[in-house]
Amino acid sequence: MERGDLNGAQAINKQDTSRWGSAFTDNEWLTLDYRSSVNISRVRINWENAHATTYLLQRPEDNTPWTTTKTVGNNNSLPTAFQQPPPRPSPSR
Repeated sequence: MERGDLNGAQAINKQDTSRWGSAFTDNEWLTLDYRSSVNISRVRINWENAHATTYLLQRPEDNTPWTTTKTVGNNNSLPTAFQQPPPRPSPSR
């Protein structure tokens, strides 16, 4: 971590004046634990100028191997947003 006041909680507090700061290495990650299964249809990342250009968005299945849901390369966009379409309804029987 860059500094103690830039911990992971700062990444999701909805305050534009705070941020999470990594340790300036390429193997940094941030994990969000919702304690139960949730449907996430949109991800928005507000980057600062020093931002990742290549990264993965991943999710676990029952805390087993992580599945990559989005691979981003050559990112130069500040902020970055991804939106998934809503799930299709199951066909009626």
